[in-house]
Amino acid sequence: TAAKILLAGGGMPADLGIPGQEHSINSDGFFELEALPRKVAVIGAGFIAVELSGIFNALGSVTSTFIRSDRPLRRFDEMLGTRLLEEMKSSGIEVVQEARLKSISVSKGLASGRRSKFQRLRLCG
Repeated sequence: TAAKILLAGGGMPADLGIPGQEHSINSDGFFELEALPRKVAVIGAGFIAVELSGIFNALGSVTSTFIRSDRPLRRFDEMLGTRLLEEMKSSGIEVVQEARLKSISVSKGLASGRRSKFQRLRLCG
C-alpha cells in the first residue's frame, strides 16, 4: 500500500496503462518526495529502478522491487543481472520476480499493487 507508485524501466518514464496508475509517480517524482517512506515498492527492472531500490533500502525504507522477468537488467549481460539479483536480495531488498501488476488500489491513503500494503509505491519506467 502506498500513496504513490513509481515506474523505473529505462530512459523515459513508462505508462503502465492499468487502473489506479494515478496513485503512482514516475522516477522524476522521487526528487519531489518530502519524506522518506517507511515501506516502498519499486516496479521495474531497469537501471533506474535498481538504483532507486538501492537508495530507498540504504536510507532505511523497507523496499520491495517487482520485476517482470527472472532478473533485473535483463537486457544486459546475464551474469551481471544474476549477480545483481543476489546482491539486492542479500542487502535486504525483497525482489518479486515474474510480477504482473494488474491494478493499484487505495485504502486509507495507502496504495496496494498486490497483497502487501506500502506507504509509497514507486513505478520506475
